[in-house]
Amino acid sequence: MESSLILLPLVLVLVTLLYGVLYALIRAWLDYRFRMALLDRVDHNPHLLAPGEDLSSVLHLSEMDPQAPTRQNYVLTGLLIICIGVGCALFGRALRVGEVAVGTYLGGVFCFILGIVLVGLGGIIRLASRNPISRLHTKPPSPIP
Repeated sequence: MESSLILLPLVLVLVTLLYGVLYALIRAWLDYRFRMALLDRVDHNPHLLAPGEDLSSVLHLSEMDPQAPTRQNYVLTGLLIICIGVGCALFGRALRVGEVAVGTYLGGVFCFILGIVLVGLGGIIRLASRNPISRLHTKPPSPIP
């Protein structure tokens, strides 16, 4: 009974983290699928665009602004968890003996692993939620005079 009460906060944190990561991944995937379906439909039926309307203005509606602050930056959170994990593991290693030393060391290792996973998923979310159309309309470099 006592061990299940100790694990309850950890389980709640992991469930919340899993929910946040899955929500962001599914949203990025749905935005990507929406843009690809829209591009496919416009490719087969170009008359669907109004005269003078640019494709980038149509896709701008579904674009996630990479410069806007997001609710959660998973890469930064993962890096912070990695730092906390390394600190705990080093502190547990320095204590050497006792239950506190073992718990601190193993907790640090688990935080390190969780941080690496979170950084990877955050990178995938960032890559999946950017707009590839905005990169096509960049200005070419000016010639050297």
